[in-house]
Amino acid sequence: IRRPPRSTPKPSSAASDVYKRQASLFVVVGGSWPAKAVAASEFSEEQQLRIRSVIGAQLEAFRAGDAEKAFSYAAPAIRAKFETPSRFFSMVRKYYPAVYGSRTSEFVKLTEIEGIWIQGVIISDERGEAWFAQYPMELQSDGRWLINGCIVTALGDQAL
Repeated sequence: IRRPPRSTPKPSSAASDVYKRQASLFVVVGGSWPAKAVAASEFSEEQQLRIRSVIGAQLEAFRAGDAEKAFSYAAPAIRAKFETPSRFFSMVRKYYPAVYGSRTSEFVKLTEIEGIWIQGVIISDERGEAWFAQYPMELQSDGRWLINGCIVTALGDQAL
């Protein structure tokens, strides 16, 4: 059985420090969010499209090699942790190769978990292997949505 490469941060990585800080907000079981989730049925379609637009734009920035643009979609806590677009870009390239080199993306249902909106995205990497990425989103005071992390799990030998 061919297994995809590890796409989540190693315990000693700088990226894992961000997620350790978020651990009090997110309980991850088996690489996904808790089952106590609410569908975004009352969340406006405009808001859902704005969230998807931000994630899609960041994925496109990674594909284009545009560190500045990719970094601009990160929430303040992520930006503070990595400080520069270059450091952020390097972390994603090293620990999230499926996100960095995504070839396709398909958005799934937006869910709310204990006040945090999580957007799921099925992506395929450069080899066509399928991954499930979950993006916690953070609404800024100016009304913009920014990405506050990412959890990526392999979908097995499925190809998109």
